[in-house]
Amino acid sequence: MKQNMNNIKRIYLSGPITFEPNAHQTFAAAETLVREIGCEPVNPLRINPPDVDWNTAMRNDIRALVDCDAILMLPGWRKSRGSIIEYNLAINLDIDVYFFTSSKIIIDHNAKVNMPEIIADAINKTIGVHTSQLQSKTRKREIVEARIIFSLLMRQKGGFTLEDIGNFLGLKHCTIVYHLRVGTDLLAYNSHFTEKYNKVCNYLKEITI
Repeated sequence: MKQNMNNIKRIYLSGPITFEPNAHQTFAAAETLVREIGCEPVNPLRINPPDVDWNTAMRNDIRALVDCDAILMLPGWRKSRGSIIEYNLAINLDIDVYFFTSSKIIIDHNAKVNMPEIIADAINKTIGVHTSQLQSKTRKREIVEARIIFSLLMRQKGGFTLEDIGNFLGLKHCTIVYHLRVGTDLLAYNSHFTEKYNKVCNYLKEITI
């Protein structure tokens, strides 16, 4: 990554649009700030007509993104399927990743690189399961639950692939699929598991954007 804004000219704006009532205001505020720092904002709301279907819109948006020097992630982007796709595409294409928060732009120098370690450390600090235990072969209940929480967060918060998650934990693709399925059920029916999951989520909110 370039890790500075000296050579940045065009910045793609990425954030939730579908079912987001304040999307136009949020994207307009981001546009204004991008212009203030001397760059050209690329706003997907100006690329696609209002009645375009999601698949067509994403194809148009991706074509615009790959021609930009950076992507600016807007508030709520982690809840948007399209934004997660755009974020991961930017990472893989070495496009700089910035975040729009509190009326300012924050440069992310590490982006996806450190996310697995950040999540694993959060699990260690909140529920006491160390990274070495996550990556071990033990099947103790508390360790397995911690792996499931890790898999859920990697998938939901970071948009990582099943292969990415499996590589970090040293587990097969099918095991990660099982983690995600069981984890979803546990969040719905197991209050003890949900409490641990929420502890990790709340810690991550405090230390990340």
